[in-house]
Amino acid sequence: MPHARNRAFLEVWRSWTGPAYHVLGNHDFDGGYRPEQVRAFYGMAASYYRFAAGGADFFVLDGNEPGGKA
Repeated sequence: MPHARNRAFLEVWRSWTGPAYHVLGNHDFDGGYRPEQVRAFYGMAASYYRFAAGGADFFVLDGNEPGGKA
């Protein structure tokens, strides 16, 4: 989640020089963070995207529904 105490973890994540892809999970929003705050913290342009690797296409979807129905 985009809390100041998580910056150290984020810097470790960003130090990786290989391909890395982030998928938003329900705990990224703990503390009442809005989706745009979480995406900005991780530097994500969108919460869903597509990429190709190893001859395959991958689709990362955002299955989170803040305030969704139970």
